[in-house]
Amino acid sequence: MAIYPPQPLLTSIDKELLVLLAKVVLEQNRHSYDGNVGEDHLLISDEDAAELCDLLTEYANSHAFMRAATFTEMVSDGRLSDDSKAREIYLKTRSERGRKRVLSSRQWADFRARLGLAVPAYSTGVVPMDSIQFVEMEVRLLRALRVHPALEKLIEDLVIRRSDIFERIERREQILSPGQIRRSVMFLVEHLRGSLGGIHVPKNQIVGVATLVSDVTVMFSTRDWGVAGTLSTMAGALAMSVPETGM
Repeated sequence: MAIYPPQPLLTSIDKELLVLLAKVVLEQNRHSYDGNVGEDHLLISDEDAAELCDLLTEYANSHAFMRAATFTEMVSDGRLSDDSKAREIYLKTRSERGRKRVLSSRQWADFRARLGLAVPAYSTGVVPMDSIQFVEMEVRLLRALRVHPALEKLIEDLVIRRSDIFERIERREQILSPGQIRRSVMFLVEHLRGSLGGIHVPKNQIVGVATLVSDVTVMFSTRDWGVAGTLSTMAGALAMSVPETGM
């Protein structure tokens, strides 16, 4: 299936966060730009930790983040019987980005089918996205966002390792709980506030939040970019919610 160029909607906070997160990775990896930092933790300076705290707090309180996080948590619950709230978030936000709400029931059914969720009795003719296309779309998004190659490689590795999401969706599992994404971001903020003489942070938490920032930018654009953005946001949230050894 053809992959159309992404149309990310970036804020100034998104841009600043991606630059700072890349800097954190590079500080640990000054002489290698292939993303192979080697350690499970990153040492963040007091100065960078303070700046990251401020940016993440503002980001976590933004309407765009909270809406995307809530939507992702809703559709990640395979047991959800009433999806009317998730449906309204999806259609309303797409409308705000210039997408028409014609045939809204079909739009939502196609999105669900492409994500791998159950659809109404009638067939949409849409097949679930496969992991190969998912990873390729992530690569194209990161290139479009001009994410530094060192951070880009880590994000790509993260989404590849989380390909189990496809099986978990198919099994109708609850992948994320309500409020989990924001709690994970704020947990990282509180951890960074304790910085004194530098602080060690699990690499997966830094890569996870970079994945969130990148993929929220396309979540409500086209159908397929919405699916890829939602899947990657799940992957980033899971990376932030579990210890390194759990990956």
